[in-house]
Parts: sequence; C-alpha cells; structure tokens
Amino acid sequence: MFSTRVRAALAVSFLLSFSAAAVAMCYVEDGDFSSTQGIPSHGAKELEEHYVSIFGTFLKSAHRTDVVRSIRFLTPSIASVDIDWQMTGAKTPDGADAPLRKGLLNWVVTKQNDQWLITVYHESLFTPPPAK
Repeated sequence: MFSTRVRAALAVSFLLSFSAAAVAMCYVEDGDFSSTQGIPSHGAKELEEHYVSIFGTFLKSAHRTDVVRSIRFLTPSIASVDIDWQMTGAKTPDGADAPLRKGLLNWVVTKQNDQWLITVYHESLFTPPPAK
C-alpha cells in the first residue's frame, strides 16, 4: 500500500538515519526541494549537500514526527501527499534550543521502477498566532 511505503520512507530517511545520502535517494534524480525559508535545492547533488548541511548543524539532535494527512492520486504513477510534521530538538542559528516546530509538507511523488520517489517537496512552517 502506498501510504505504508510513505511512512516507511519517512521513518527510515528522516527519523532514524539522518543520512543525507539516504534522504537524497528518496528523490528523483532532478527532484526539487523548498525549505521553510524558501531556499530551493534542485537535483541529487544540491539535495544531498542541503541535507549534509542541516543534519550536521541545527537538526543534528532533532526528532521529527510525521503523520500522512492525505494522499491524492493524480494518475496511477503520480500522487500529491500532504504530511503534518512536528519537531523537537532543533537549534536556532545562535545554537540555542528552538521551540517546538510544526508544519506541513507538500510532496508530489512519482512511481519509477516500482518505487515511489519525491519529485517536488515543499516544506511549510506554521507560525504561532500573535500574543493577545
């Protein structure tokens, strides 16, 4: 089942290994990523460099929990996937502990050689409402 594969890929790639190479292999060769700050990465080399950077710095001790919200098949080999996420253990740019972070991942995935791979990955960060 597709959703089981998505959950397995998330668990292996993001939650357990924090391996930049493993995460980059979850993408198609010319995949696209856009961070919560809108910083893009395109293609296998840039994607792996991006993950090496973040896994070695502010996400080094982070733990992320992902829950697949929805999967919509656009064709039998293309799907849109929405994933709620939350993270603890991240650091701010000055090295302080970051507060709990929550957001939404929007993926377009394609089936290639009987494997679902990420083609487009957009990451959103929910901002807390202003204090009243």
